[in-house]
Amino acid sequence: MVGEVEGELTTEAALKALEIDGERDVIMSEVLSDTRESAMKDLGVRVVDFRIKKINLPDEISESIYRRMRAERESVARKFRSQGREKAEVIRAQAELEVATILAEADKTARVTRGAADAEAAKIYADAYNKDPEFFSFLRSLKAYEKSFSSKSDILVLDPKSEFFQYMNNAKGAEAK
Repeated sequence: MVGEVEGELTTEAALKALEIDGERDVIMSEVLSDTRESAMKDLGVRVVDFRIKKINLPDEISESIYRRMRAERESVARKFRSQGREKAEVIRAQAELEVATILAEADKTARVTRGAADAEAAKIYADAYNKDPEFFSFLRSLKAYEKSFSSKSDILVLDPKSEFFQYMNNAKGAEAK
């Protein structure tokens, strides 16, 4: 009897292919009606009910289903990875733009600040020069002396009456006559 039920079930399952799960009730009623008559006639047993607990598909069908499921999952994973890479590129581009904007603004601010400081320094020098041009001239000469004599191996050949030596020859800086 069990063999006959299994045979009927296999036949019905093969006919329904992969639609089995959605039509389980139809398959159970068809197998029940097919086995009820033969069981009564051959064995004198009345089959009251028939239930499908588990359906084992042939290995090649199961493997085909698993391959298709894997392919679908891999496709979804590839899609998500692709979307992730795309979003990452957008985020990187936005970050690079923000960095460039911030650096440009900082450079602009630094240039403006440097320009203002240079202008203020020039104004201070001009004011100092206008207050005491003789002292400013003396200060510039000291800086020139410092640069000229910074290296011990430097040799200068100059006329002692040149302007370069005006403060060395006379404390007031008046030209020697």
